[in-house]
Amino acid sequence: MDAAEIATILADHALWLEDWSTGKRANFSDANLQGVNLSLADLRNAIFRHADLSYSNLCDADLSFTDFEHADLCEADLSNANLHGTDLSGANLRNVNLRGANLRDANFKDSNFDYPIDE
Repeated sequence: MDAAEIATILADHALWLEDWSTGKRANFSDANLQGVNLSLADLRNAIFRHADLSYSNLCDADLSFTDFEHADLCEADLSNANLHGTDLSGANLRNVNLRGANLRDANFKDSNFDYPIDE
């Protein structure tokens, strides 16, 4: 997904957050967003099911009630992000930075926090 597509989705989502009868809820399901910078973004209630967000910057973003079910967040920076009520079930959270993040009521069922072990 290129920067212009992301910008359009973010603009439509901002309108939707203001008034659900306008704009469109952000849906990044199955999107390749590897390495994207979404720091400080307001992505409340967005959908990222099965998206690849590995190595992405989501620090200080509002991700409350967002759906990251089975998303790949490996090596992502979620420091100081608001993850209140977020669904991270089945997500790959290996080496993710959660320092200072609000994790209240987040769902981590079947999430992968495992670190690779060298043999």
